[in-house]
Amino acid sequence: MRRSRLFDLDELPARLAVLGGGAIGAEMSQAFARLGSSVTLLEAGDRILAKEEPEASQVVAEALALDGVRVRTGSKVVKAEATDGNGGMRVHVDGAEPVEVDQVLVAIGRRPSTSGMGLDEASVELDDRGFIRTDHTMATSVPGIWAVGDVAGSLQFTHAANGMAFVAVRNALLPWARVRKQAFEASLVP
Repeated sequence: MRRSRLFDLDELPARLAVLGGGAIGAEMSQAFARLGSSVTLLEAGDRILAKEEPEASQVVAEALALDGVRVRTGSKVVKAEATDGNGGMRVHVDGAEPVEVDQVLVAIGRRPSTSGMGLDEASVELDDRGFIRTDHTMATSVPGIWAVGDVAGSLQFTHAANGMAFVAVRNALLPWARVRKQAFEASLVP
């Protein structure tokens, strides 16, 4: 099977399976459906957007359906295989009919990309998933080093990274931060 990056695709897949019904999976499902792909969103849980209120999940599921996305919850993917030499694929779902597609988008989590940053040499602590461990001020385990964005492992969205950076820069550079550091408030991020 050929692996490619989502935004490096040269052409719109006619049939797309999206694995994962979180925010990214739902957003990309809707975007590709609106661009003209036939999209099937496969979520192992009993609803999409499981971290949100059930009513919000229902509203988004209905909106996706109106855009033509086939939302299949309770669909645990067990394997994907090539069906021909032309790039076709079959995605097997536990206890259900397989899905025939041209591309599969895996949107079921992220891994940190922290290699080559010299973190070991600087003795910056990582958590058990490999993300940089930070406190509420975005400071790492090493004084004078802050981390923000996806490598910090909390909210992995650009608007959250912006908020983290605002806090980290203020704490790193402003003289009054030596007395009272500013905290990143994840609850304030939409």
